[in-house]
Parts: sequence; structure tokens; C-alpha cells
Amino acid sequence: MDLNLVVIIAYLVAIVVFGLFMSIYVKKADDYFVGGRAFNHWVVAGSVIGTNVAAIYLVGPAGVAYNSGVPVLMIAWTGNMLAAFSAALFVPRLRRLHITTVPDILETRYNRVVRLLPVILWLFYYAFFTGNNLYALCLCLSTVLDWPVQRLIWTVGPVVVIYSSTAGLLGAAYTDIIQTFLMVIGGVILLPLAMRQVGGVESFIAQTPPELFTFWKAGTNGINWQDLIMFTLTGFPFWCTSQYLLQRTFGGRSIKDASKGLALAAILTGPLTLCYILPGMCGRIIYSGDKALANSDQILPMLFKDIIPAGLGGIFIAALIAASYSTIAAVLNASATLFTNDIYRPARPACSSTHYTWVGRGVTVLVGLIAMFFALNVEKLGGIINANYEIMTFFEPPIFVVVCAALFWRSITNKAAIATLVGGTLVNAICTWGLHMGPAYRSFVIFPACFAILFLVSALTRNSAKQQNRVDRFLATLSPGALDLRSTRFLAGLAISVLSLAAFVLCSVFEQRLPKPANVFVFLALVTGFVAGVLVMLPKVIGREVDSPLGENDALSKSLVNRVLSSGYLWLAVYTFAGALMFFLYYAG
Repeated sequence: MDLNLVVIIAYLVAIVVFGLFMSIYVKKADDYFVGGRAFNHWVVAGSVIGTNVAAIYLVGPAGVAYNSGVPVLMIAWTGNMLAAFSAALFVPRLRRLHITTVPDILETRYNRVVRLLPVILWLFYYAFFTGNNLYALCLCLSTVLDWPVQRLIWTVGPVVVIYSSTAGLLGAAYTDIIQTFLMVIGGVILLPLAMRQVGGVESFIAQTPPELFTFWKAGTNGINWQDLIMFTLTGFPFWCTSQYLLQRTFGGRSIKDASKGLALAAILTGPLTLCYILPGMCGRIIYSGDKALANSDQILPMLFKDIIPAGLGGIFIAALIAASYSTIAAVLNASATLFTNDIYRPARPACSSTHYTWVGRGVTVLVGLIAMFFALNVEKLGGIINANYEIMTFFEPPIFVVVCAALFWRSITNKAAIATLVGGTLVNAICTWGLHMGPAYRSFVIFPACFAILFLVSALTRNSAKQQNRVDRFLATLSPGALDLRSTRFLAGLAISVLSLAAFVLCSVFEQRLPKPANVFVFLALVTGFVAGVLVMLPKVIGREVDSPLGENDALSKSLVNRVLSSGYLWLAVYTFAGALMFFLYYAG
């Protein structure tokens, strides 16, 4: 049997076994849906990284890099800055409410109708999003194993669903940490070997046209300000209000752990993306002329197949599996949480915690089956990246606008929230099927349309006095404790973030004058600086309030799994090993 296949099968079996093992710590519904609110910042960070850096964000972007170079990095790095923004402004407010799902706040702020509409939209969105991730995974495996994609969808899909339905968020979070480390190792294996394949770093630079190292529009490559606005608009819902991503922070044992974990994830994923984008650009040299790929999404698995030694290559493809597993498990768990907490539990409030856990598992299986059917049709939407933005821009904007209004605007009425959810979805449907707009142009229409509906209907309607008092009490709950905004720490962090952002804008304007490819690392440093500044001032932004652990799982906290995987020393050891491995493979391998 092929050694790579042995490694892949061993990983699939191991991850299911680990999921089953972690299920012993699932004692109640909170353990399944929010991890018992027992995660420290390292667990939150690992879970966010493992959730966000999936095959859809590795395979797809690498395929774009194969065609157009480094501009695709701006999608990821814009997301890093938005994650820091969310960690400072959104996560603390949401955590003060001690919620399980984002729609929880909508019933408190508005009414039950406003709570149910986003749940319905999200369930559809997450089923399609899961299918897209499953397709990306199976495309990789198809290239490597020479199996049809359709066959792999019905083979791998059930394994993912079984794994996701066992231990819920509690098991998924700790598995995410392992898979994050595996993705790091996979990236540092691939990058130096790809560079050596093209003759080294200097040869790579010499053979790559300078415009492929240019972020801002140059000919047919790069991105422009229109693209950046689109990435930002679509990124806000993803990082600030998306249930499946924020659910990781809801599992944090405190506001500080939740926010700090998200900010740490934003810092650590910046360099990681380079480990997968640069090999995609190397593939442009390796597979040139007659060897050019018909489907650019296949570049990463092709590199794995051709340049990585047997056995070691199995580790890399296992890293892709790990990435997809993490995201699929996160989305399926979010779907189960939304249905159980926001639809089923209110209808049947007297059931036991165990009963709700099994309902969540049943929903996980059902959504997983729907995702498998959708995965069979991803190619019809134009590939991985385009399919992702198609479904994201359709479902997310109305929900984001209504949640923002709930958190930050006192005068928004219940009728305005309902009108925004319904009207925003209708506008999206018209733009998609009536005007045939792509996701970029649609984002320029739907966000202003949603805000226009929100404020117009609010101006024409009024909440009752009882409802307005309820809103005032709700917003008072969100207020932070005493803020020390004159402290040295806050001012230092603010200065770092502002200066980094200003330099980022300045370098963008004068990028043509920057040396290539040094500009890539300049932008990475500035993005990292912005996030680091937010991380520095984060304790002062959160306030002095003490957010004690809520329902912490004592058995899990005392377990060897938690003591090892939640340690910052383990993270340091893994990243040190990864750096040494990259050096060895390039210079001595």
C-alpha cells in the first residue's frame, strides 16, 4: 500500500478516536455547545486558527496565487486586522451577555421573530459553506489518490460528520490545536522544498515577474481599492458576528481569554499564510508551458504529489485534511447550536441537558448530509474561492447590520430589524438572480441597502416605552467597567496600531516604488504591528471588570489533555521546531 495513503488513513482514524475520547468530558449541553466555557486564550487561539485556516483558505488562495501572485494575501491580512478589531469591540460586548449563540442577543434586544430569522439564514449558509469546504478537501484527495471527487465526498464526508457529532465544541477546540500544529508543520515542509525545486530563493525571484509581487493593481494582476473594500465589507460579518467563528470565543473562560485568544490567532496566521501562498507561486514556474494546470485549485496537491517524499507527503495532505476537518466541525457544531438553542429549546424548555445534546448531534448529521449534496455542485459556482464569496455575500450582510444595530444603536426599532433582515435578503436575491451581480459588486449594493432600510424604518416607527426600557437595560449590560484610557499601556498600543495602519496606507499608495518582493514582508510586518498594538491595549479596552469562569469543566481542566494543549510553552516548542525544520529542509535537506 502507498505510504502516503497509510499516513492519511491513520490520521483519519486517529482524529475520530480522539473525538470519541473527548466525548467523555461532555457532561452537559454547555460542554457540547460552548466547551464548558473553560478555554484559556491559547485554546481559543488554536481553535480559531484551526477553524479559519481551512482547505478553502489554503487550496483556493494557493490556486489564485498560481495565476496572480501575492495579492491574494491581502484577503487574509485584511482578515487579520478585522479579527483584531472584533477582539477589541465585538467580543467583549458579546461575552458580557454570557450567551451561547449570537441570536440570543437579538431576542433580548428586539423580539423572538428577529432571533429566528438569522437562525434560518445561517442554517442555509452553513450547510452550503460546509459543502464548499468538503469539496476543497475532496479535490485535494482526488488529485493525490486518483479517486473521483464524488466518490470521496461520500467516503470522507461521513467520517467528518461522525467526528463532529461526538464531542461538540469541547472536543473540536482541542483537536483544532493539534490540527493547527499539523498545518504549521505541513507549511514549513512544503515551502522550502518548493523553493529548492525552482532553484532557491534568488532563482524564484528572478523567474517571477515583478508584477506578481505587487499587491495594488498592475495590469491584470494585483488588487485595487475596490477589491479591498469588498474584502473588508465581507470580512466584517465573518469576524465580528459569525456564529461559527465567535462560538470559539464564547468558550473562553473570561472576556480577557476570549478577546486575547482571537487577537493571538490574528498574529499567528499572518506568517502561516505565506507558507502556502509562496509554494503556489513556485508552482507557476514548475508547471509552466505544456505542464500548466487546467485547474489552478490543484496546485497544492500537485506539489505534494511531485516534490514531497513519500510518507512526508502524507503529513502534508493530512495537514489539509486537518484544516478542513477543523472548519467543517466548527460549522456543523455552530449549526447544531443554533437550531438547538434558538429553535428547539424554546419550543421544548423542560427537556434534560442530555436530550439537548443528542438533538444537537442529530442536527449535525442532517446538516452534514445536506453539505455533501451541495459539495457535488461547487464547480458550477466557479470554484472554491468564488463559491465562498457567493454564499458569504448572500447570507451574512443583513445579519451583520442587525447585530451591529443591537450592540451600538439605541434608537433602532424592532420593525426596522425585521425589515432589514427580510428586505436585505430580497435585495440580495434580486442582485444575484435578477441583475446577475457577482459577489464583489453585490457587496457594494447590499450593505448600503441594509443600513438604508434599517435607519429609514427606524425613523418611521417607534418602540413602545416598555420595549425602550428593555433596550436601555440591555445596552447598560454591555457597558465595560472603568476604562483607563490614559494609561501608558493603552497609549503605547494605540500608537503602535495607528502608526502601523498609517504606514500600511502610505506603503499602499507608493507601493510601485517599494522593492520586490521585500514589499510582501513590509506589509506583513505592518499588519502584524497593527494587531500587536491592539493586543497590547486590549486589557485596557476591556476594562477592569472581573469575568470569572462560568461553568468551567473541572474534569477537563485537570486532565492531561488540557494541561498540555493549553500551554504557551507547547506553542513555543512547536513554532521553534517548525523554524528549525524549515531551515534544515532548505539548506541541508
